[in-house]
Amino acid sequence: MSTNPSSFEEKVLEKLGSLGFEAGFKRPGRLWARVPLERLIEALLYAKEELGYEHLVQVACVDWLEEGEFELVYHLWHYQERTQLSLKTRVSREEPSVPSAKHLWLRAGTYERELHEMFGIDFPGNDDLSHLILEEGWPPVEAGEGKFPMRRDFNTRRFVEKVFGMKDRSKELFQE
Repeated sequence: MSTNPSSFEEKVLEKLGSLGFEAGFKRPGRLWARVPLERLIEALLYAKEELGYEHLVQVACVDWLEEGEFELVYHLWHYQERTQLSLKTRVSREEPSVPSAKHLWLRAGTYERELHEMFGIDFPGNDDLSHLILEEGWPPVEAGEGKFPMRRDFNTRRFVEKVFGMKDRSKELFQE
């Protein structure tokens, strides 16, 4: 297996670089680019229409708590060239808002609903950010632990203790 980019991958990296994006080769079949939030939709559209990455595989979120940011990663797939392109952008954790990609890929709407529910990210342009996983009425008023369970500062243990009255008894059970 080659450790160098194919001619197609080199062309993609060159084109992304010419648009002013930092781009790189991770390993064969895996490329990435960092894009500023204000150019995200432009980059996604370019990857889809000009580069041929027609399939949105996933939208993932990384919580960089210490840096006060979320990093959204849009994983795109090119069927013919069998390569994945990961477009990465960052947004502040304080009132995070990222333009919706639902108009480019309908399935983006589902990922955006999940990220809205689990991290509290708003997606202007997505007309359905209703609950997807959590029950209506989340979070329970008695929890008092924050609203977004996938954020790194959400205290799951304290949430379970408050809502369900459960206590951590692991120290008692596992004493030597």
